[in-house]
Amino acid sequence: MYESQKHTVRLKEHQDYMVIKVDPAQKSVYLFADTFISSFSIDDSKIHDIRDLDVHIDFPFRVRAVDITDSYMVAAGYYILPPNPDLISYVALLFTLNLLRIVSTTDRQDPHFRRESKTLSYTVDSTMAVAINPTYNIVVVTFSSINLIKVLYVDKNHMNSAAWTLNPTKGHHCSNINIGMCRSAVWLNDLSIAMLFSTVSNRPWSMSEVHVYDARSLCGNVSFVFPNNQQHIQWLTSFRFLQLISWSGHLLILTDDETMLLIPSTAPGFTSSWPVKFGFSDIVYNVTPCIAGTFKNTTDIGPCKVCPSQTKNLGKLPCTKCEPCASTSFCSLGSIGEISLKNYPSYVQTFAYPDAPDTNNYDDLLVHKILTISGPRRCIVISPVFWALLIIALCFIIWFSMILWKKFNCPRGGPHRKRLTVFFRKTNIINEDGHWIGGLFSFACLVLFAFTSGFAFEFLSLYPIEKSFTPFFSCDNPLTNSVFESALQLPLTSTDGDQWDIFNMLDDQLLTVTVDFLNTVADCSCITIQQNRPGLEHLTVPHKLCTLQHDNATRSITFDLLAHHIDIQINITGPYFIGGIRLCLRGNGRTKGEHTLHALDTCHLFLSLNETLLPVAACDIVMIKVINVTKPLNIGDNTLYHGRWSPSFARSSIFDALFYKQYGQHYRYQNKRMIFMFTMREYPFYLQNIQQPIVRRAELVFHTLLFCTLIIELFSISFLLFKLVAKPLMHMAIRCFGTSSKQNVSSNTELS
Repeated sequence: MYESQKHTVRLKEHQDYMVIKVDPAQKSVYLFADTFISSFSIDDSKIHDIRDLDVHIDFPFRVRAVDITDSYMVAAGYYILPPNPDLISYVALLFTLNLLRIVSTTDRQDPHFRRESKTLSYTVDSTMAVAINPTYNIVVVTFSSINLIKVLYVDKNHMNSAAWTLNPTKGHHCSNINIGMCRSAVWLNDLSIAMLFSTVSNRPWSMSEVHVYDARSLCGNVSFVFPNNQQHIQWLTSFRFLQLISWSGHLLILTDDETMLLIPSTAPGFTSSWPVKFGFSDIVYNVTPCIAGTFKNTTDIGPCKVCPSQTKNLGKLPCTKCEPCASTSFCSLGSIGEISLKNYPSYVQTFAYPDAPDTNNYDDLLVHKILTISGPRRCIVISPVFWALLIIALCFIIWFSMILWKKFNCPRGGPHRKRLTVFFRKTNIINEDGHWIGGLFSFACLVLFAFTSGFAFEFLSLYPIEKSFTPFFSCDNPLTNSVFESALQLPLTSTDGDQWDIFNMLDDQLLTVTVDFLNTVADCSCITIQQNRPGLEHLTVPHKLCTLQHDNATRSITFDLLAHHIDIQINITGPYFIGGIRLCLRGNGRTKGEHTLHALDTCHLFLSLNETLLPVAACDIVMIKVINVTKPLNIGDNTLYHGRWSPSFARSSIFDALFYKQYGQHYRYQNKRMIFMFTMREYPFYLQNIQQPIVRRAELVFHTLLFCTLIIELFSISFLLFKLVAKPLMHMAIRCFGTSSKQNVSSNTELS
């Protein structure tokens, strides 16, 4: 019987595609070919059933994938459309095992069609995969050629297996993910399914990948991918995966070079990684603790995940839960320690010139600062008018005392009054009539003279603004002896072909870059620097200094820039994460005559609390020449030129949560290295700031003397008004009150 059946099988025509499956009890083997299906008993080595598909199934069918349980199996393949044999559709069949027969199919009126010549013959892109979850009777079917996943449910609620049905679940298919050519799928456990993609592009470790999905969100993002930067493959040649086998949560991968990769399921706090144990034809991954900055709280074959924000893992022990950080510390995703951002500030050296002062006329400033009194208490106390009024009040007291001495004929005060009268007549600078009262009030003029001279001296010292200080007379508004003008200019040469030396000094300044990688465990051996140049692969840039900062969580690397127009790429190789970057530019200064090149020291911090550095991060730096032209305070002196670089940092793509949100968090673990690139360019224009004094030394002396004479004239006018207005009014007041004493009249005359 067996020999005849065996002979019958061999007489069948050529079979282009065959699928062999063994039931979980390992008692029967099932063979699906293009035109027939057969079951073979392992115990008695007999073919128990062989059926012609074209007869057994009432429509033309070609199998491509099969999975099996203890009681049923599901086959997926192509359905040839009877009206047009050049077109086919996709269908899944449910078979029972107690009696090998088909009991249910999916809808054959599928809107996806392909021509027969491209799919009936064996090709990689025409493969399918079937994976059954026997616990929940969930069936996942992948159709690579149309980028489609279908999720089906086997309804076994009937006692009679002939009544079992194969039904689509809610949201029964998804095509929003690029599944490529999925040629194998297995359930790792009741909630995770692994799919093998035979061909993927731009991967550093192999030509194939295994994607693991959460069955509860199968059409969502991938949970993780193998290989990854924690579970990589160090092989001389890249190979392709062929088949997946899973048991007890472990995963076995068969490759096209006859090698088997065994990725064991690991306990929480551990993952499987390279180096591995080599056998004759197998590679078994070792179980290792999670690296610093990561944790794992599940039992599976996947890598460790980054610690959430404001948590950390030092990496010394297996980590199932990351430790919390202090609220004042910076702990990004994947933190290995706590960082104080006070140690890594952003700062600049170049600031905008202040706006032009409201008053840029020295005469107006003298009037405002000397002859006005207003504002807060301090402004009143330092006001020259305030002190002049105090002196005037004292003068009135002295004047009134001398009148009383004369009125009451004080014998002791008479001589003193005469001496004071002579003294005040000699000190009179207000008028020329020889009256002693003018000399008395001249002291108020001297007070204003002193304040005016002091203001003039301070105002002259306020130029240039770089050497200015907070003057005594500065109260409500900043005081400066400078006017400013700024403009963007082209660095053109003069008519004789010369150019300012400051331009050459800026072009020749050697710049040094320091990059601080915050919250990373990457060491110096993992970091390389290269200069990307057109027409060349790259030029290696040597490290000048590479250190670990005192917080044990920041790696700093320093190197020189060969030019100001340059493209730099920093490679960090390994399974590392970076929470932030501080980029610093430094350069030494020097002086050449009236040209001064200032030292450059500026830093810019890039960080985000809820993100890590992108696998390929980029930053643009625009360098602008800033030249301050300081006109001389004295006519004939040299003009001073001060120059420095002003860098502007623009992050084109450094931290991008939208990228991971759209493409999946698993991309954090899929890169062999992290790359930080920055492009430095010089702006074609330069910023020219011109500073010149409001008043120069000679002008200041002249206008100050004029203002002093103005003060004298003001007091003279005050005395003239007193004679013309106040004195007649006083006489009228005396007559109105009936005071006609000659002594009083003579006293009033003495007032004049």
